[in-house]
Amino acid sequence: MNSSDISTAILPDLAGRADIERLVNTFYDKVRGDELLGFIFDDVAKIDWAAHLPKMYAFWETVIFRSAGYTGNPLGAHARLVAMTAMGRPQFDRWLALFTATVDGLFAGENAEHIKSAASDMANVIQAKINGVEQARFDYSKLPPSKGEIKDVDAPGGPTILVQVTAAHASKFRLRGKGPGMADFVTLVGEWPLVRIPCTLPAVGAWVLQAQGINAKGDGEWSDEFAVTVPA
Repeated sequence: MNSSDISTAILPDLAGRADIERLVNTFYDKVRGDELLGFIFDDVAKIDWAAHLPKMYAFWETVIFRSAGYTGNPLGAHARLVAMTAMGRPQFDRWLALFTATVDGLFAGENAEHIKSAASDMANVIQAKINGVEQARFDYSKLPPSKGEIKDVDAPGGPTILVQVTAAHASKFRLRGKGPGMADFVTLVGEWPLVRIPCTLPAVGAWVLQAQGINAKGDGEWSDEFAVTVPA
């Protein structure tokens, strides 16, 4: 089994309505708890979640499976908020980063990749339209990676770990760490094209890890430190 198999075999692909509901519910739980986005939904837009969530189920089911018959006006719903709160690139980048991370944490496969691509296109189009700016949707090299984030570390035993990372607009990732007795971080993985990075730590004990997204535009900000211990 190669590294790509290791990174995707443990997760299913989106297969139907139940998976869409799981994705949407998990995503909006994160949104409502997010410092940058939560108040926009709850305090500014005053979302009626009992009504909103079924609409989102139908929307994404229509996007992926063409089966729910969604009708609505996402552009208009977002445009009305521009006069009420900031609705710029940082807000849409954060929305997309949370969505991408949620998908990557639950699913892997053709439909998972499709829904992430659709979300990215939608975020870029809506952000551009409601703010009257040029769309960057077809050239992701125009969008630098967002700050990296380590979502989880699977350490089944021994020095080999599997690190789940995310950063919006990143095409590859770097991983660095600082272990016992080290004064500075060392590069653990120079470039990796997937959001799950296999890595063998060179020493046992307590480590702190950081991940970074990269693309043609440049390097994103390193993630916050993530602690992991390699047992002796």
